[in-house]
Amino acid sequence: MLSREDGESVGPTIDPFSHKLARRVMSDYLERIAVAKSDVARLKGEKEAFEAQNPPEDEKEAASWNYAKELEKRIRDLKSENRDALKELAKLERATTKARATDDDRKAFAAAQEKVQAVLDEIAATEHELKPHEPIKEKLAEARARYRELVGTGG
Repeated sequence: MLSREDGESVGPTIDPFSHKLARRVMSDYLERIAVAKSDVARLKGEKEAFEAQNPPEDEKEAASWNYAKELEKRIRDLKSENRDALKELAKLERATTKARATDDDRKAFAAAQEKVQAVLDEIAATEHELKPHEPIKEKLAEARARYRELVGTGG
């Protein structure tokens, strides 16, 4: 391909993958590229489908809605709103695991746990809702990496 002094390309662009010799000699390689490309498209669709779940009523919010990000935000908000109580619970839990823990330590831990149990349950339920999203993201990253490796692009 020729180029002008101003950097623009001149002449026809050749797609090396569509050349008949390349198709014949490299059919297995091209098939792997096609499979990787279709995996990326399929997984991207699965990810987008998950993220589009439970959209809000407001049309403006619905346009940029991402269910996974909302779940992650809910978890962060719950943890930050209850940071002190969760820290105290962790501290009391550590105290009860020590050999010299008293019944008062155990009672204090049980009371603190009861106090934040609803929050812990909500965090666990939200993490459970988010759980299917993680393997999709991991598989999509792997498929993208495999495709980039096959076609020789670094980014």
